Amino acid sequence: MNNYKLNKSTKILIIGETFNRFSGGGITLSNLFNSFPKKNIAVAANYLVINKSSNEICENLFRLGKENYKSKFPLNIIERKPSSGIIYTNDENDFFPKEKNIFIPLIKLFIKHFLSITSLNHFLRRYKITDAFIAWIKEFSPDIIYTQLGSEYAKMDFVKQIHEKLNIPIVVHIMDDWITTAPQGLLSFYWTKKFNNSFREVLSLSSLNLSISEGMSHEYESRYGHKFIPFHNPVDLKFWGRSMKSDYSINPQHVKIMYSGKIGLGKNHSIFEIAVAIEQINNENNYKIEYQIQSTNLTKKIIRKLERFKCVKINPVVEYSLLPKIYSSVDMLIIPMDFDSKGKKYLKYSMLTKASEFMISGTPIILYADDEMAMTKHAKNNKWAFIISYHSVNAIKEGILEFLNSENLRKEISKNAQQFCINHYDSNKIRQNFQHLLNTVAKNQNG
Repeated sequence: MNNYKLNKSTKILIIGETFNRFSGGGITLSNLFNSFPKKNIAVAANYLVINKSSNEICENLFRLGKENYKSKFPLNIIERKPSSGIIYTNDENDFFPKEKNIFIPLIKLFIKHFLSITSLNHFLRRYKITDAFIAWIKEFSPDIIYTQLGSEYAKMDFVKQIHEKLNIPIVVHIMDDWITTAPQGLLSFYWTKKFNNSFREVLSLSSLNLSISEGMSHEYESRYGHKFIPFHNPVDLKFWGRSMKSDYSINPQHVKIMYSGKIGLGKNHSIFEIAVAIEQINNENNYKIEYQIQSTNLTKKIIRKLERFKCVKINPVVEYSLLPKIYSSVDMLIIPMDFDSKGKKYLKYSMLTKASEFMISGTPIILYADDEMAMTKHAKNNKWAFIISYHSVNAIKEGILEFLNSENLRKEISKNAQQFCINHYDSNKIRQNFQHLLNTVAKNQNG
């Protein structure tokens, strides 16, 4: 495989996700496709996603707006959508003017929440294939459809329609176990069956199935009867190697522990449990720990809750290029994963995007997660993190203090993590294998 000569003529149509540096799917996508020629990549995604896309890797973008992304009553009266079509800007302010009536956003939020808890939201959205969209696809002439799908039921049907209409091979890449968690509300029993059936239909049409982790691949092969090949977020060793940590000493009066990543399902509770534990350590011990939060999706509500803790420092959003220096500047990096049934179910087989970036930084990692999680098992088997797997604030306190008091342990964890990342997540090797699989799919389709 290492001597494989890449066929960069393969054209890829990406459905549903975009290239960006703030979402797990977008970062993974960017790192996997980084060496592809721009002219061989096209992206089609709904207006909420594509307006935040980076043009760094792909410039051929089709926005699925009001002609392609349909909403039924009452969503159709509260959702303003721009027109569908090729876009040349990612400035969402061009077509999202601010509401003049301050009550309108509250009314919209209430309606969307109502539709979500009643499961009616899945009934009310669908994607429609238009002549203009088909003409755009045909002009690009893709060899493959790559999709991460996602928690929208309608998106699975959309991908199937495109495949059946144009006979383009499908490559599926699953990031999280949204298939079991997306069906919610009063009719969740009905939508669980619908999601599973639709997903199985996509798999029956797909030419290649990928997952985010080995644990997910094993589970999905057992669950759905199809082989899944794991592809986690790869890292550019040269890019991250500029700022790898080398000093593991700690000043007890100025300890920095950082969480960097999105805050959402599967991480909502553990982030605050860690804050409580660190606050108590500072009050009870001769330590002054600063708990840094670096996230691109902090809401005002979450910020207000975090600001109640003296130990918390909310970092500003920075360019992705600055992350290696930032990660290596703190004493420890921490990965929080929730212990409640819903959070565990969603992330059980996931490998968080930031894990490989944390590993290569050289900064010692703490993983706060249940033993059942695939990520915990992976960290335990490969010794790349100090694991706190018991769900309590006291367990977090004891774990952090143990890690703080052992420089040798921190150094050992750091070296294990770096070496594992170099051996398994080197972007040059990963991209070569990834592109080889895509080229094989395209070659088989073209005979």
